[in-house]
Parts: sequence; C-alpha cells; structure tokens
Amino acid sequence: MKKLIIYILLITLFLSQRVSADVGPKPSVNISFDNVGNKTYYVTLLSETDVYGPYHDVGNNLINDVQNEEDKAFNTIAEYALNDDYYFYGDLSKIDKDNNLYRWSYYPPKKFKLAIYCVEDGTLRVSDIYERVAFDSYFNVDMNDTNIILDEKVELGNRLKGFALRVVVTILVEALLGLLFTFRSRKEIKTIVIVNLITQLLLNLIMLFFDYYSGAMVWMIIFPLLEIVVLVIEMIVYMISFKDKKKWKIVLYAIIANAITFYIGLMTGMMFSI
Repeated sequence: MKKLIIYILLITLFLSQRVSADVGPKPSVNISFDNVGNKTYYVTLLSETDVYGPYHDVGNNLINDVQNEEDKAFNTIAEYALNDDYYFYGDLSKIDKDNNLYRWSYYPPKKFKLAIYCVEDGTLRVSDIYERVAFDSYFNVDMNDTNIILDEKVELGNRLKGFALRVVVTILVEALLGLLFTFRSRKEIKTIVIVNLITQLLLNLIMLFFDYYSGAMVWMIIFPLLEIVVLVIEMIVYMISFKDKKKWKIVLYAIIANAITFYIGLMTGMMFSI
C-alpha cells in the first residue's frame, strides 16, 4: 500500500508539471535490409516537415569540399530534397554486409520517405511515403527489389509474454493471499480467480494497446490509474460475494493483494515493453 501511494504521488507530480520533451523513452524507426551483398549504402529518412525536434532541413548547405563517399551521399540526397516536398536533416547511416540494421531512435519523423544512396554506382533511390504507427516501428527492405518497399513487422512477442505472465502471476498471488485471509471455501476461491481473470485480461489488453502505441512510459502513467479502478471493482464484488466476512478484512485483503500485483505488473510491464 505504501508503494502504491508513493507511485500515485509521483504520477500526480509528473502530470502537474510541464513535461520536458526529453523526459522518458522516445519512439524509434527500425529498418532491416536484406540482400545487401557486397555493396555499401548510405541511408536516411526524409521528413514531411522542415523542422522536427532537434533536427532541421539542411536546405542548400551542400558540402563544398567533398572528401569521401559519405560527403557524396550527403550532397546527392540534399540536392534531391531541394526539388522534393520532403526534407533532409543531414543524418546518414552506413549499411553494408557487416551492418544491415538502421535505427533512428531520437525524434524519428512521423511521416517519412526512405532514401538509399549506393556508393558503388552513385545512384539514389527514394521510397514512397510511410508512417510510423507503433511507438517502436519495425520495417524490412529487400534490396533486390527495384522499388523500395518497406514491409512493416509487428513486434509483439515480448509484450505478449509479459501479458501472459502478469495474468497468471496475479491470479496465483491473489488466490494464495486469499487463503491467508481465510477466504478458503470453494466459492470464495472461485470468485477470486474469476474476478481476477476478468479484470486482469481487460487491464492487460488496455495496457497492451497503450504500450504498443505509446511506449513504456505509459506504465508509469496509465497503469496505476487502471489498477485503482481494478481495486475498487474487486472491493465491490468481494463485499457483495463475501457477506459473511468482515468488511475490514475484505478491504485489507484487496488493498494488499492489489499493491503486490501492481508492483509485479509495473515491473514486468516495463521489462517486457519493446
């Protein structure tokens, strides 16, 4: 209960202040490239806006004294962007046989085009417009394709593992704790299991949605609020179902059980968030 109160106070303080843009995790765009072969590429995302976060369009600020292949890639993409409706921020990453993963993890553009410059033949290919939907968006590109097609991959593996773990652990903890509080009849144990199965499935489905679209930070903001709702629902159901039990015992059981499962849920939620 003490930890629950501390978390609520921290969340209230967090919401009452003006949140800095650098607080908490940031969205990301992750692109894996297949069939890179022995060629070398420089890739970047072109943005629909000329300014986003700390980035801004390079405009016509080309590199006059070209020293290497990266400078050539920079100028080629910058010149392309001057005649396009999407903007180049100057950020480049090298892709080759040793590194086929590209990640933009700090203020990636919401809508973007993928630009790929090939070092060997000096060509530039630019994709159609794509949009980052998930908090952490994953795409795959086959370099053998003439057109650049980004196949989006839905990464839910860790989240689903956390989902299942929280539901199972919560039911076990609350059932065992119920035994300690002398809720030992078949009806009482069955009620505890069914109530927790329903509330935990609903709670975790909601959190799965928020986590996918908003990232791990929602576990510090949304999860405690939903847990309070669950606590109130369980108290009401137990009060109605366990009429022969003392009310203070029901209230105490519900508070302790939910405080324990809240902590477990919060830790596993942030741990299994991608």
